[in-house]
Amino acid sequence: MTHNRSKRKPRCPGCGLIPSLCACELFPKVTVSTPIAIVQHVRERHKPTNTGRLFARMVEGIRILPCGMRDQAFDPSPIQDPSIDWRLLYPHVGAPVLSPGRRIGLVLLDGSWPQCAHMRRRIPALGALPCVALPPGPPSFFS
Repeated sequence: MTHNRSKRKPRCPGCGLIPSLCACELFPKVTVSTPIAIVQHVRERHKPTNTGRLFARMVEGIRILPCGMRDQAFDPSPIQDPSIDWRLLYPHVGAPVLSPGRRIGLVLLDGSWPQCAHMRRRIPALGALPCVALPPGPPSFFS
């Protein structure tokens, strides 16, 4: 006997919240001059807590590049534009602090820490990108 009952509640496709709590109208619209691409692990795609999707809704021009899908291979072409100096924002040991240069583009990884480490190791286009880190900020509440 199979159960056809779904545990999924209807969700807003924009913010991932239940429709009565939709926050899409509250999102600011931001324009940045830095090209940004988000490489999104397939398991993050439909999570209501997916921050990559929310970030892309707020910042204009962000490309979400899905990876790990069974029916289509990862397409690295958007992060191989030779007119953009792409950098992977990733906390790799020894990664230099992000500094201005020619037209810099940032690649962000969207997934859990193990998923992001796996994507970086397994996708040649990501492994080939130089890593950069953010400058140190104020002390964290969790430090």
